[in-house]
Amino acid sequence: MGKGSVPFQSRTQIKRELLRVALTMLMAHVGCTVDNPAYRPLVNVEQPDGLPGAGGEGGGGEGDGGQGGDSDLVVRDSSVQPPVMMDASRPVVVDASPSVPDVAVASPKASSFFDTFDGNGLSTSWQSSVTGAGCTVSQSGGYLRFVMTGPPGLCRVRSVKTYDIREDAVFFRIDPIVSFYPPIRFFIFIEADGQTLEYGFINDLMEAQLLVLPSRMRAWKMPGTYRPRPTYWRIAAHADHLHFEHSTDAKTWTETATRDLPFSMANVRVGVGVEVSSTIPGPINIGVASFNR
Repeated sequence: MGKGSVPFQSRTQIKRELLRVALTMLMAHVGCTVDNPAYRPLVNVEQPDGLPGAGGEGGGGEGDGGQGGDSDLVVRDSSVQPPVMMDASRPVVVDASPSVPDVAVASPKASSFFDTFDGNGLSTSWQSSVTGAGCTVSQSGGYLRFVMTGPPGLCRVRSVKTYDIREDAVFFRIDPIVSFYPPIRFFIFIEADGQTLEYGFINDLMEAQLLVLPSRMRAWKMPGTYRPRPTYWRIAAHADHLHFEHSTDAKTWTETATRDLPFSMANVRVGVGVEVSSTIPGPINIGVASFNR
């Protein structure tokens, strides 16, 4: 060979080296590397579960699968996030309904609650409260009995549960009262939201009034004539109004007064009460024969 000539074998090695460099650059561009310790991997190479280990030519591979042999590799570009896999067995539910404000669930209808006051002892459907020494409340002989002894006081019997009086009514039956001491008020009531609405009589007047609890401060009062001394008194709610009514037979009702609703009628407690505002000359009894019957 002359001076400056390159041996054939050296040229072959140079071509191989150039080919190797070009192949390495191409593989690096697409996210792979060739097996050369001089080059650091540019991608993450993971071994799939259950596949044999990726070893060299006939060498011992690492991971599950044991020894030797070529295997498929999973190549993942670290700059690309894996896709989210959907479980086809679990359907995707999309709620397309508009957002609706919560609405309070109404209680049972008020007319579904009744008591004929049979037997002795107040039913557990009622709870009684007594303020002052001027009255007592009990049940006996088919009556709910209120006894006023003289001093001032307040006695009430109220339902334990709440009821819906919308497009409904509550009423009670008492024996007709011929005369009454002026300081005494006897009434049926409904209450909710810290307010109580009472409908009853004081002396010769039927009276409806709205009181704010617990002070019982009066918000408004509507008087009416107490004649012909009715046996039934009723509070009914229709549309946006309350109707205060009385009757002698629970069939034909006469309206004493009407008023806009002071609070929601969907969840109210109902009851009967008596108030003695000042000392009376002597004791007096009032008996309620039935509630909503």
